[in-house]
Amino acid sequence: MSLRLSPRFFSRPRAGFCAAVSFCTRWPVGHKARTGPLPKGAVADGFAWFPCVGALTGLLAAIVASGLMALGMSVPLAILLALSAHIVMTGGLHEDGLADTLDGMSARGARAIEIMRDSHLGTYGALGLMLALALRALALIEVATAGAGFLVVAWMLAGGLSRLAMVTTMAVSAPATQDGVAAAMPEVRPPILALAAISVLLGAWLGTSLAIAVSLTAGAMGLGWLVAQGLKTWLGGMTGDTLGACQQAAEILALLACLRLL
Repeated sequence: MSLRLSPRFFSRPRAGFCAAVSFCTRWPVGHKARTGPLPKGAVADGFAWFPCVGALTGLLAAIVASGLMALGMSVPLAILLALSAHIVMTGGLHEDGLADTLDGMSARGARAIEIMRDSHLGTYGALGLMLALALRALALIEVATAGAGFLVVAWMLAGGLSRLAMVTTMAVSAPATQDGVAAAMPEVRPPILALAAISVLLGAWLGTSLAIAVSLTAGAMGLGWLVAQGLKTWLGGMTGDTLGACQQAAEILALLACLRLL
């Protein structure tokens, strides 16, 4: 008797991965590559894949930087070009959320949400976005001086940890409004959050020690929880923009943490 697996056995994880790639990048997969949205169950499963997709985009950006440095380009210029490529890959989704969130910090509640929905970029958003990009670039330049291998590990870790922080915020928050990106998202179930955390823990363990991997994973989830508590007080819950801001803050902190490993 032979044991055969139906193609449906693999369809749900594949759909979840496509949903994660579709949300976190500009790559034409999932609902970007076909008519009609992905099933809501696939979107819910996709949250477990967010850290993996973040690590993948970090890997590709690090490869770009390493290749440019191998061709003789200076480290700062190679990092800036690779960071630009990374933003193109992700469509600047989280950077946009960061800028809008910073603009909204001049108010509270419904008024803050109204400001964040305004398409115009304010002073807080512009300055904050520039500072965030500068911090990421400078941290990556410092990391790159330790070698291409360490750059790959650090950028992948930052991508995975920052998405884990974002998924944690989604898991413990309620939407601040009845419309918008956050309200349209399905609930992050505890098993999905656990899978996301395990994937980050295992990935970090491959690049560092077990103790460091546990510390980084716990730190990312702790940051996500703290962000959720702050959003509850400030807005009454999360929005799509605040999730992007959470990801950006977590990525910067993860890169700074990696500097401690040098």
